[in-house]
Amino acid sequence: MQHLLIPSSRRIIAADLAPLSRGQKLARIAHNALNALVAWLTPSDEPRIWRRRDPSGRWVWEIRHGQEQLTLSEENHVRQWVERHYYHLRR
Repeated sequence: MQHLLIPSSRRIIAADLAPLSRGQKLARIAHNALNALVAWLTPSDEPRIWRRRDPSGRWVWEIRHGQEQLTLSEENHVRQWVERHYYHLRR
């Protein structure tokens, strides 16, 4: 189910609830992909953390921060990295 955020100053009309056409779906996918690519290529002071499956099918966590790149197998290790990283920045 898709959730819509519609400003309260506007009334909901039938067009707001109508399913998207194939062209609209493709346009939305392209827009989201372009935004993700721009975000990925744009330098950021914030670490990028995501989860993926490795070639053997296990879930692993990837961390990219500046030139640092890590692959961790446990969520607790990711939390520890984040805590150390932010503790270091606050000192």
